Amino acid sequence: MPRAENPYLYIVAAGTLRLYTPSGIVDYIEGQYSHSRIDTPLHGTVLAPSEMGDFLAVSVEFTAGDVIAVAIELDNGLTGRILDGGIGEEAMAEADREAVRSAARLLDTALGAAGSEFLRRNILREVIYYLLRGSCGGQLLRLSANAGRADKIYDANS
Repeated sequence: MPRAENPYLYIVAAGTLRLYTPSGIVDYIEGQYSHSRIDTPLHGTVLAPSEMGDFLAVSVEFTAGDVIAVAIELDNGLTGRILDGGIGEEAMAEADREAVRSAARLLDTALGAAGSEFLRRNILREVIYYLLRGSCGGQLLRLSANAGRADKIYDANS
């Protein structure tokens, strides 16, 4: 399970998973993800392995500062479109898929023999970029911008 100290991205890479959170039960299939710090899963159950017979979920941790740093560098009014819901559904769905692919590259980099902090840091920025452009981008940006208030909400839910 992801740790709750910082925001995180939790991806089901292979198989099907049921997560039990303070607000309810959520099922995830391969390629789906969640991100939050407020509704952190308490535990999970593998519902079904992948076609290959395995299960893999990955948790990528980052900070609210990481999200804000990426958002500050966005161009062409993208931050405003993220907050206003001005990104089309098809573009958000593609960004969600790219976030998962980028997270897989991040994992490959971390597991590689010549792990590079430079690559890790920049691929993490890429993951955050796609998360911001994805279906939950507005929520992620608002939570990050209000990190102090989100801390209080998290503490109240704990």
